[in-house]
Amino acid sequence: MGHALFDHTGFNSDVEFTNTNFKKLAFFNRTEFAKKVSFFWSRFCDKTVFSKVKFKSVVCFDNVEFDKYVEFVYIVCPKGMKFNTVFFKQALMTMKTSVPSLHFVQCTNGKVGLTLLGIELKECFFLYSDMTNVHFLKSYWSIKDGRYHISSEDSDNPEWQAIRDFYQSMKRKYKAENNEYEASKWHIAEKEAQLKLLRQNGESRLLCFALWLYKLVSGFGENPVRAFWVLLGLIVLPLLVLLVGACMDVQIDFFGWTFYSSPTADVIGEWLKFIPLTRAIKGTEPSALRALMFLWQLLITVQAALFAFALRNRFRR
Repeated sequence: MGHALFDHTGFNSDVEFTNTNFKKLAFFNRTEFAKKVSFFWSRFCDKTVFSKVKFKSVVCFDNVEFDKYVEFVYIVCPKGMKFNTVFFKQALMTMKTSVPSLHFVQCTNGKVGLTLLGIELKECFFLYSDMTNVHFLKSYWSIKDGRYHISSEDSDNPEWQAIRDFYQSMKRKYKAENNEYEASKWHIAEKEAQLKLLRQNGESRLLCFALWLYKLVSGFGENPVRAFWVLLGLIVLPLLVLLVGACMDVQIDFFGWTFYSSPTADVIGEWLKFIPLTRAIKGTEPSALRALMFLWQLLITVQAALFAFALRNRFRR
């Protein structure tokens, strides 16, 4: 096919381009498609433009190659667009349009890459696609529970492996671009998806619990405020227990350790035995209590390291 020019054109039935070779310019301007539009096993050898086109149904590109620049501008497509096994060879795809749903499956890009401009990415999903040269300009992802969220998570049977891989590829993309701020957001989304994947598979319960605990105490290493409050709680909790016992004037017995709680009791001295680097535990006889003290010191040390790690990540952004 030579030049493909559709200007002020209307299609009232399904339109399908199969094994079509657009050798020259393909231009769709002010064209309205009343039903489904599909491009199967087709190739666009020259510049391709979809301008002010209205698609009333889903648009599908399946096994399509774009050799040069392709542009979607001011498109109205309420049912969404799907790109399956599409190769953007040295092509730039600029979209400034109204499309509520965008799905890219097994898509690859050339050196110039794919640019999405001015799009609300609420239902934008890249599955098994190369994200290296994909750029998002003035485009905004949906945020839920304080993290990035794609609509595929809300399906009846989410593909958590694919979703995790997508989040991971986005994190790697921004790390390669030295954009730590975005990489941090995608890191949280990736770990959330990994946690749900572990729960779905029913395997590695220990790893699942460890990941859940990592989220709880530090927000996957990205929330220094949460990590600080957990650290403070670990430090203060033994002191509160001892102070309550002292105020109640009771005797605390724990595996051979006796603490006579009274206003004059050595509350601080006993409390310091639970704090790392104080060496107050050194003279304590070996017992279950001493093991508890060592364990508590270890918990505080680990949480302090998580707090420092989360704080470092926050400042690195």
